[in-house]
Formats: sequence, structure tokens, C-alpha cells
Amino acid sequence: MAACAFPTRQGSQVFIRQTAEALSAQGHEVLITAYAGGEEIPCGVPIARAPRLPGAGRLRAGPSGAKPWLDAALALKVARTRARFFPDVIHAHNVEGTAVALAAAGGIPVVYHSHGLLEAELPSYLPRWLRALGARAGRVVDRALPARASVTIALTETGRAALIAAGADPERVHVVPPGVAVEEVDRNRARALRDRLCAGGEALVVYAGNADAYQGLDTVLDATARLDPALRVRLVFALTTGPRHLPAQAARRGLGDRVAFLDAGWEETALLLAACDAAVVPRPDAHGFPMKLLNVLALGAPAVVHAASAHGLCDGQTALLAEDAAGFARALDRLLRDRALARRIGTAGRDHARKAHDPSRMASRLERIFAGPVSAERILGPQ
Repeated sequence: MAACAFPTRQGSQVFIRQTAEALSAQGHEVLITAYAGGEEIPCGVPIARAPRLPGAGRLRAGPSGAKPWLDAALALKVARTRARFFPDVIHAHNVEGTAVALAAAGGIPVVYHSHGLLEAELPSYLPRWLRALGARAGRVVDRALPARASVTIALTETGRAALIAAGADPERVHVVPPGVAVEEVDRNRARALRDRLCAGGEALVVYAGNADAYQGLDTVLDATARLDPALRVRLVFALTTGPRHLPAQAARRGLGDRVAFLDAGWEETALLLAACDAAVVPRPDAHGFPMKLLNVLALGAPAVVHAASAHGLCDGQTALLAEDAAGFARALDRLLRDRALARRIGTAGRDHARKAHDPSRMASRLERIFAGPVSAERILGPQ
């Protein structure tokens, strides 16, 4: 259950797709319900889409005037799909997907898969004068959804603790780290792309993801501006949504000719991450799990990660951790001057992704969690 255009290259949508595919590979019948719209990306499970309405293909996250209508159409689609197939469980992703699922479940157990706290994310989409109100509204939702869902899944222990602090029953909140499929890329194509972007022999630093405010991209620009010019860095933003304010911000920092913005599909993004000297994950979110981090690790890119988002990583071994622009600049300087260190960290990060974030292991843990509400439903019937 995904209250968004689907599939797309964005982190949550990639996670939803890979989770559904992992559950399908375990022998389960899986159907994804989502808005109309999406990108031409192969998906290994069928998709039931709501009717197309204005705004259904919008890829940028956050509130919009079209959202209430899109959610109403999606709720109707879920209700019709539920009545036709009578699923054992509705696996609802994120706040909006869970709210829609609860409205349309008709007694089917709803599992809330929390990707992060709305209290932390919602203010980032709002003007400054509305942010405190947005945080309070998010807090109310963060308290309400786990109380109504049969079970809640958090991506991290920090996220679980935050949901419990907001009022969730500890016995009904579980932690399942996300999985990632480790893909092989054509190294010759990766080198060719790098040569095109760094024709003067510059070091290649990559950010891959969306350009929303909560991603902390100002930190990356400030860090790049602090680097020794002798390092000759090319900073590439491989974006899933438009750069909006980023080119102007880069120009204000004197980085105009050192930064490139690409509307990159997944294949091109994977090539960039496989070829780069360093990848940056600056999102300062302790409650969620940046899906882009798993892609960075899985492709062996030496990573500089915000310490708040570095769940399970060890500083100096599987990544370099930082908390501000000065820290990111120091970490990038280390990786770009010490290529042996960069190679060791890239290899260790890839090994960590394979061991700690195996999709089949994630799917097995989800199966065990689903079994609780599904068994109760079969014994007691819809309530």
C-alpha cells in the first residue's frame, strides 16, 4: 500500500518495490496499490492503480492541494481491491499510506511500516511561521497511527523508541532494518561516464536522491566550498526531482563550475555511485533510514554519512561519519587524499550491506510479524 506515484526512483518507492519483490520471492501473493502514474521501472509484482487525477504523477514528496483527492481515490481502490481479493494483511507504508489503509481496510489487519516521524519531516515542507504547528500536527499523527494499526514496524531502534515515546504500545512495535538488492554494474560504462563528467581529471563526489529540504544538501554545498581547491572536486547531484534552489545556492558559494545537476535514471545513478571517489548522505534523520544510503553501500561507494543517519555503520570502517559542514569537509578531504582508505571503506560498506540488509532476511522477519495479526484475524474474524 503506497500513497504515491509508483514505481519511481525515489528512496521510499524503491524500498516498497524491493520489499514487495522480496516477499513475493518467499512465495507470497503480493499486490501493490498506489496512485496512478510512476516511471518506466520494472516491478516484479502487479500494481493496482487508483484512477488518474490531476497531480497523480507528481513525484515530489510533501503536502499538496491534490493530495486529499488522490488519497480518496486510493482509498476507494483499496476498498474495491480488498473486497475482491480479501487479503490476509494490508502492509501500509509511511504515514499517508497507513491513514488511507485504515480508512479502507474493512476489518483486514493493517501493518504500519513507519519510514520516519511526521513530527520531524512535516515542518521541512512548510514556511517558517507554520513549522511549529506542523510539528504539533505531526506529533498527533505519530501517536494515532500505531494505536489504530494491528502492528507497527520501524526501520531503526531509534525510530522504535520515538514511536513508543509518542505513545505506541512497545509490544506492538517491531524493528526490521530495510533490505537492499546488491546489483552489479558495467564498470567500463561507469568509467566512461566518469570520464565524461570529469574530463579534467577531477575527483568525483556524488549525491544521489531527491532535493527536498530535509535531505541536508546545504551541508554538502558548504562542505564542498571548504575543500582545498587543489583537490579539484566535481560534485554531481543525481536527482530524482528537480534541483529548484540548488544551482543558485551553489553559485552563491562560488561553486557554479564545480557542480553538475543530473536528472539521472537509476541505471545512470548506479554507474555514478560505482565510479565515484566518494558519495555523500547528509540527511540528519535519526528516526528514519535513508534508502539512498543502502544503494551507496551496496555499490561500493566510499561514503560520508551524517552520524544521525548512520544506523549500524562504524566510523572509519564502513563509512566516515560527520555532523556538520566542517565534518563533511574533513571526511571528504581524507577520502580524496587517501585512495587506499577509500577503497577499504567502500569494500567494507558493500560487505555490510550484503550481510546486514539482505532482502530475503528482511522478508523472513516481516513474515513472522505478519503472522500475529493474520492468525488473530483467522481465529476471530474481521472486527
